Amino acid sequence: MKAIYAIIVFSISILLSSCDRKETSETRIVLQNLYSTHQYLRSDALFLKKISKNDSIWHIYIGANSEERKDTIYSFLKPLDNDSLLYFFDYKCPIKSKRTFKIHNKDYEVFKYYYDLVEANDEEANYYYHENYGFLLCYSKGWGFLANTIEQDDVSKALIDSIINDKTGFYDGYHPN
Repeated sequence: MKAIYAIIVFSISILLSSCDRKETSETRIVLQNLYSTHQYLRSDALFLKKISKNDSIWHIYIGANSEERKDTIYSFLKPLDNDSLLYFFDYKCPIKSKRTFKIHNKDYEVFKYYYDLVEANDEEANYYYHENYGFLLCYSKGWGFLANTIEQDDVSKALIDSIINDKTGFYDGYHPN
């Protein structure tokens, strides 16, 4: 009886250890720049918690000041095997297009997703997303201007600048130049 019990426990432990339960998590501070009618308003620090688990990646942005520390400002879930879909909180955002930008001789593929709640007005937006950086910028379709950008380093800043200055139709907003 003890031998059977030992075999069962051993089998279950092997089964559990072989399951793909790989999860990684990292947190960093990022810079959110806020805009209104093509004018810069202010910058705020946010905590970015990036979680990779099984077949998905989450980018969760949390207020960094003491009053907002528990507030989730943005939450994006991206299935790794499906580039055609991004979840903004729990809402499905379909892909509109994608474009590759070359920054420091390296290619970065950026995806544009469309957010539109069925029974709401003026919330329509294009979210520009990169798999490693997460949310790069939001263009408000309802209000017709750049709403905000999220910078993490010089590459993410260069990607944001490249998107905003893009003349191919990938960025359908105001062009500062």
